[in-house]
Amino acid sequence: MMRSGPLQHARARSVITRSVTWCGAIGDRGEAFARSDGAWLGTLVELSEDEAGRQVDWLARLLSARGIPSVCLAYHLEVLHSDPEAHDVLAPGHRRLLESLARSVTLRYRSALDPESYRRLLSTEIPALDPRGAEVLLCAVADQHTALAPCADRVVNWIESDAAIGEPMRLELLAFLDRARAAIVP
Repeated sequence: MMRSGPLQHARARSVITRSVTWCGAIGDRGEAFARSDGAWLGTLVELSEDEAGRQVDWLARLLSARGIPSVCLAYHLEVLHSDPEAHDVLAPGHRRLLESLARSVTLRYRSALDPESYRRLLSTEIPALDPRGAEVLLCAVADQHTALAPCADRVVNWIESDAAIGEPMRLELLAFLDRARAAIVP
């Protein structure tokens, strides 16, 4: 059961739904995460920074184990702290805490990847895969490398089993994941 918190305000709920579309791009699980956990993330501002960090780490592991890379969590936290409507319902200290949490999640997955390879892979031209989609795949590999969870394996299972993904796209996505694995910092 969700506790009441600063993001339970009606205008704040519209902030939460902004990331639903983007998280939904990785499927029903991503959309379900954005809808169900957004308000809970907003309650983290009631905790100490250390406790909020532990909660975010726990959620990142849980999501990654379910095939939702931690970049989705980072993006969701980013939306919660930066959206202009959030400024009306969150104290500046609360926004700074959410920003700090988003930054720590982002730094964790980006530190697993060689920076130059990361930039190069984000600019890879794959039909129907925009830079955010590329970042989701890169993050899945990084999450798995940092022992967060077997996220990349879950993504590969999804790519290989989704009938809506044609064979040429499937091969391109799997090749992209192989290039991402090669960009991991030892």
